[in-house]
Formats: sequence, structure tokens, C-alpha cells
Amino acid sequence: MINRILSIAILSSFVFVFASCDFQSEDIDDRDLYVGTYKIDEYSSLLNESSFKVELDKHGNRDKMVIRNFYDTDLEVQADLAGRKLQIDYQRVGDYYFEGVGQLTDSTVRLTFDVYNAQGSSVLLADSSYRPAVYDVVDSWGVRE
Repeated sequence: MINRILSIAILSSFVFVFASCDFQSEDIDDRDLYVGTYKIDEYSSLLNESSFKVELDKHGNRDKMVIRNFYDTDLEVQADLAGRKLQIDYQRVGDYYFEGVGQLTDSTVRLTFDVYNAQGSSVLLADSSYRPAVYDVVDSWGVRE
């Protein structure tokens, strides 16, 4: 009888310990939901409409993604991922500066961003620094293939 009570107590302890463990921890990476190739339809104030493919991939940091062939230029930009929202911080890539925002669902991406030509004219900012003038305003949306 004592062995049976002891066995039940030990078994109950294991069940309690395992039930309170968080098995999701670091094994789940939300970026996996969005990695893939997307067929993009893009409207640009400068280049009008175009269609092409981009690739979303994970960056080394857990809260960042890489967008390849961004703006149909074979360039890569980095974006911060918070839930389903993308934030493309102001960054220079090649002869362009990019910044913008995006929204992801399970199978679609929507991006709105500004393009600045690094070789173009500049504007004076309030803090007395210069920044390239806006070169293009772009709205893109796409579906994962």
C-alpha cells in the first residue's frame, strides 16, 4: 500500500512539473510563418505598375527579416518584425535609401515605402542635416507562391 501511495505521489509530481513547463519557448520562430517567395504587384509614382517576385527570409536577429529583390532591384533590405507588422527603417542600399512599413498575413504581404536616390538632390532637415529628397513613393502587395 505504501509503495502504491509513493508511486502515485511521484507520478503526480512528474505530471505537475511537466504540465507547468513552457515547451514553446525558443523553439518557435514566428518568422517561419512568412518566409517564402511572393509575387508582387507594385504601383510606383515614378515607374507606374510592375510585377515581380520578392523573397522574405529570416535575418540573424529573431526580430528581423530580409526582403530580397526589393523594389525589383536585386537589392536586400532589412525589416523589423513585430507580430504581423514590418518596419523598414531608413537605410541605404546601393544607390537608394528606403524606409516604410508593411503588414503580413499567412499568405500575403503589403508594403508602403519611400525611395530616395542617394545620388539625387537633398533637402535640409530641421536639425541642420541633409537627407536625399523623395525620389519615389511605392505601394506593393503580393501573394506567397
